[in-house]
Amino acid sequence: MNREINFKLVIRMLGSLLLSEGTALLLVFFISLIYGENDGVYFIFTSLLCYVVGFAGFFFGKNAPMSVGKREGSLVVTSAWIIFSLLNNFRGCL
Repeated sequence: MNREINFKLVIRMLGSLLLSEGTALLLVFFISLIYGENDGVYFIFTSLLCYVVGFAGFFFGKNAPMSVGKREGSLVVTSAWIIFSLLNNFRGCL
């Protein structure tokens, strides 16, 4: 019953989520361009950062076994909230 956590799968799932976050931030960048706001540069920088980290995580966990349990799910959700918060607040540091 004592099963190890599949960290490669967790990293792959986090990479996929970061790729989708980067895409959402690109959409926000284009919307800020349409409305002529000056904050667009921060969104594109954060989006590129999400893409770099997301691709690295996705390809690191490429050969991970695809068995998701409660432990992996909890770790993915908790880590995603923390990583998304850190990356989205990173734009305030520029």
